[in-house]
Amino acid sequence: MKKISLSLKITSAFVVVSFITVVSLFVIFSLLFEEYMLRTEKEKVTLIAETIEPMVAMNAYLGIKDEINNLAQQIASRKYVLGGSLEINQERLWLKEYNENLDHFHIEYPIKDPLTSDIIGNMTIAYSKHSFNQAVAEMRRQVMIYLGMMSIFFLIFAFLIRYYLNPLSYIAQKVKSYKLGDSLDFSKVRMEPETEAISDAFDLMVDNIREYTVLLEQYKLSVDESSIVSKMSPAGDITYVNDEFVRVCGYSREELLGSACGSLRDQSDSNNAYEEAWQSIREKRIWKGVIKNKTKTGDDYYVKSTVVPLFDENGELLEFISIQHDVTQVIQQREQIIRQVTDETTGLPNRVKLTQDAEDIDDIFFAMLSLENYDIIKTYYGYDAALSTLKQLADMLVKLLISQDIVVYKMAGGEFALLSEKTMDIDWFKQICQFTIEKAESFQVDIEGDSIDLHLCAGCTSSKESYLSHAGLALKHAIEQRQSLVYYEDQENLIAQYENNIEWTRKIKSALSDNRITLFAQPLIDSSSMQITKYECLVRMI
Repeated sequence: MKKISLSLKITSAFVVVSFITVVSLFVIFSLLFEEYMLRTEKEKVTLIAETIEPMVAMNAYLGIKDEINNLAQQIASRKYVLGGSLEINQERLWLKEYNENLDHFHIEYPIKDPLTSDIIGNMTIAYSKHSFNQAVAEMRRQVMIYLGMMSIFFLIFAFLIRYYLNPLSYIAQKVKSYKLGDSLDFSKVRMEPETEAISDAFDLMVDNIREYTVLLEQYKLSVDESSIVSKMSPAGDITYVNDEFVRVCGYSREELLGSACGSLRDQSDSNNAYEEAWQSIREKRIWKGVIKNKTKTGDDYYVKSTVVPLFDENGELLEFISIQHDVTQVIQQREQIIRQVTDETTGLPNRVKLTQDAEDIDDIFFAMLSLENYDIIKTYYGYDAALSTLKQLADMLVKLLISQDIVVYKMAGGEFALLSEKTMDIDWFKQICQFTIEKAESFQVDIEGDSIDLHLCAGCTSSKESYLSHAGLALKHAIEQRQSLVYYEDQENLIAQYENNIEWTRKIKSALSDNRITLFAQPLIDSSSMQITKYECLVRMI
């Protein structure tokens, strides 16, 4: 059976009692009745605002402006609603203008954030007094006849109105007392078509809020489990840390809360990460970077941080959240790799780095330079003086060749290497090498008050295949021939000569091992005395 609507019940009750009671109200309770009816009209409009406000606030929280506009249009479509406005976060989302000369009243109802209950906006509804004025006028015309029966029938009418509107009041009280996470229990509400629709709408709203709350909690759990999370006040004091933060830094949560966010930083670190982060926050920007901190035991650890400032509706800083990831192992591995490919004395890349870089180049120019008097400096002035000499020479080479896109490497002992792509011809590369040698030899190093000249020679090649051995052979040949520069490709049979030397070295070693080295001697006789004065000795390999 179809239920009779609440509005029809109220209308029926009004028809039954109004004929008898309205005239009486005019005489005895005229002013009071008019005020009551006007308040009822305002309560009805206020109820509309109360009903629509939670849905408007939730849609504002979710950023669904179209749904907010639809709700506002529903208000505007109601009979006797002249106009109004809807503003959220200082943004006007709906406005219906009306003639203010018309007899009307208006209400203002605040819109509150569903999570914090902070006022985020305002709803204004202008409502016509037309129906109210008609009722009063009709009352004044009819009640004169029924003045004596006013009291009895007013009580009947008031009881019926209260009876039929009581579910709405109960719903309003439940909605006002609603808190995040609670459920709305409308089981005690007498269900009518209107109240049932309202309760269903609120149940759906609560389910959505609960769903989004659970989703947010899951997001928070995911972040807490995978990241180092902390929150700070505008003054920079720590207000929240998760378990991962406590685990990584080694401090207890009690020790961390209330302390300055910069108290964990490594004071010896020259990186201005904290200053840069604060500057970004003051400029209302998100900051990302790597920060070096100290644990409670004094160990270093590195975190890749994202700092997000949170502001209120007036743009004032409320707090800021830092989400970090521990990158200590990555940084340490990177530093270890740098140490492995860097010469400690000069800071230049070493032979390992040279091999890696050469593999990435298709065509190369390569040269090896040798400080010929390195061993002499080390012997006479000591190891530290020799290292200082290499450091000064390395700095000079880098400054000299950086503009030529030539990379300088530190090899063993007093040797250096030069590597470049074939972006020039070989004559130009040889001129650069020759110029570098001349500059180095004009460069003097002060050791214990003595000015020491540097003597360099070089061997170079333009072939990537066996570039180290070719340049090494050219360098060795330059040292033996006392030349400043030897280009491997200019020397004919250079490898054959060294292979011949190696072969004869092997033969001599074999002869010594087999005792095939024989000494021959012949006497030298003085012709005047015919006496043996000396012997000429020869060594022969059998």
